[in-house]
Amino acid sequence: MRKRVLMIMWHTFKEKAYQLKKIIEDKVEEVGSPVTLDQYPYFEERLQYKDQEVLIRRIKPSDIKTLVAIETLAYEGKGPWGITGFNYDTKRANTCYYLLENRSRQAIGYVGVRLDNDEAHLTQIAVTPNQQGKQWSLLLMNRAIQHALDHGAKRMVLECRVGNVKAHKLYMSYGFKLTHIIPNYYRATKEAAFFMIRYFITPAQQLKQLAQTLPSDRLYQIMTLSFEKTPWSLADITSNRRLATSYYFGWYVDDNLVGWAGFQVLPKEAELLMIVVLPDYQQTGIGKNLLQESLKRLVAHGIVKVTLEVRKENQKAKKLYDRTGFVVTGIRENYYSKPDDDALIMVKEFKEENDTNISH
Repeated sequence: MRKRVLMIMWHTFKEKAYQLKKIIEDKVEEVGSPVTLDQYPYFEERLQYKDQEVLIRRIKPSDIKTLVAIETLAYEGKGPWGITGFNYDTKRANTCYYLLENRSRQAIGYVGVRLDNDEAHLTQIAVTPNQQGKQWSLLLMNRAIQHALDHGAKRMVLECRVGNVKAHKLYMSYGFKLTHIIPNYYRATKEAAFFMIRYFITPAQQLKQLAQTLPSDRLYQIMTLSFEKTPWSLADITSNRRLATSYYFGWYVDDNLVGWAGFQVLPKEAELLMIVVLPDYQQTGIGKNLLQESLKRLVAHGIVKVTLEVRKENQKAKKLYDRTGFVVTGIRENYYSKPDDDALIMVKEFKEENDTNISH
């Protein structure tokens, strides 16, 4: 009897799995069914680049096999798209691919752009191995960015393999900034990806008090990207955030957290524990804004004195604190290790305004 029940359950499971498979296939076909290669106007442009004449043009349906061939060569057979991916991607109404060819109409490379409302997403860029190192990727990037601008994008985002140093440098040269890392982004290899963004218009920026629901590993990731040797572990951040006296503020560019500051708050007095800004956003005034706005929040709720410690050799941080009105009041010898260094004690005092509490 039990065996019969198990057999019935097994056949029921197989039937449900088959139905689910059909639903997924139908949905994929539904999304990809309209051939929308004409959604955007056909485009082609001849360019004289160095000593060569090249053609960059909107792809046609017959070009999909060429994209697959380039990807296979460029990624040594480990490309993320393949024939299935390109067939699906090129049928989406908001996605556009451009192909770069030489004078003999031989393919050099391609670039893909997807538009989601006012955001453009660079889906892929690849150049055949025998043409790499000749800066063809610059022409492809220019075309992708112009496509985004022509269709009203306010920003462009992309993912880049953490180990792809060459691509990372290319994107940085075009003004893309690293905002966070996505673990295990590439399914086949389990590699992490840099998530990068470039704004075409000035983005909104604001300070927010960080909620406990924000994962501590997001703060830790910013720290690991900002320091060669992280002063705190993930466990340190997690345990400190649980304290009732701990308050954390974050600086957001659009909806991306790019820096944070942590304080230990007691009646009337607070200690700055840590302030961190992503490397790509340093030297832009964000560190100063983050600190100043955090201090305003503390003062508005009754804090009259803020203290901190900073490495004596950390001139960059000391300049930030100097510009924000902190003054050196003492020194703690050999306070830091790895490397050994003294700590400067710095203090900033405020006039007492009120005694209300900060919401936690």
